[in-house]
Amino acid sequence: MKQKKRRMKSPRVQQKNMLRRRRNRQLRFRLLTVCLAAAVAVITVSGFFHAEEFVISGETRYEKKELLSTLPVKQGDSLIFLDKHHAISTLQKAFPYLDEIVLDRKFPDTLEIQLTEREPMVAVQQEEEYYLLDQTGKVLEQKAEGETGSVTQVIGVGTVSLKIGETIPKKGYEKLWAVLDFLELMRKYDLNDRVNSIDITKSYEVDLKFDQNYRIEFGSVDDKDLVEYKIQFLQAVLKKESLPKSGIIDLSDGQQARYRPFSGTDTTKASEQEEQDSDGTDQTTEAENTEDTGEADSDDIADTDTQEQPAEQDDEAQQE
Repeated sequence: MKQKKRRMKSPRVQQKNMLRRRRNRQLRFRLLTVCLAAAVAVITVSGFFHAEEFVISGETRYEKKELLSTLPVKQGDSLIFLDKHHAISTLQKAFPYLDEIVLDRKFPDTLEIQLTEREPMVAVQQEEEYYLLDQTGKVLEQKAEGETGSVTQVIGVGTVSLKIGETIPKKGYEKLWAVLDFLELMRKYDLNDRVNSIDITKSYEVDLKFDQNYRIEFGSVDDKDLVEYKIQFLQAVLKKESLPKSGIIDLSDGQQARYRPFSGTDTTKASEQEEQDSDGTDQTTEAENTEDTGEADSDDIADTDTQEQPAEQDDEAQQE
């Protein structure tokens, strides 16, 4: 059997192969050296930079003790291997009012926690309870009737599922999102804090209690452009010196604003207080007189250009 002759490589080729193998060995040695040095550095550094002090800044309703007990970073833990995302999501899940959270490592041993809280925008009525939500639709907490403070109360959204810490979806919560969008537009014109309550039982006949002494018949809130126009209209109407101090402002048709005094059935506590403080002019009495005589009890107070319309003067409402 014939044996194949082994082909001999030239000295030049052999030298090149030898140099290649040598370079590869050097490269592997360098990489191993770098990895070992990095491992030693990490072990050395992590042995020194431990969390010993926690500094919390920002206005918050939560106690420092309960925040730190929930924070998944404890005294003595390494600051080098801190998982910020996990720590932030843990705090936000446990404390619904927390919005933006910034964790800042101050070496060698301090962790700074900067907190920003959410602002409740509405208190949604569900039977005898109210749920506070912020502008993003996140449910912040549950309150009993009479404990909502100055937060705008929302009536007439129907029975909906509201869970503390969760954000309401768009589908199935159209009325509630319409209210949130409406109040965000009101905020644009610095009017949102003056809305005491919103009744959206009928989305095409939205009623507002405003400044404790006005009822505003706003009409539909479905068309955002028209809603903003009406808000601008309302802002102009409220600046009129001729506007009485209480009563009903009708903006429902979107073309003009009409005022009428409270009738005997819809007089509010605010208007009753105003009657007690007045110098003999009684809004409720005037309204009752209007009902007795059968006269019209409304006058145009502004048109689409927010100019006053000529109106017949009577004892029910004094206009310019």
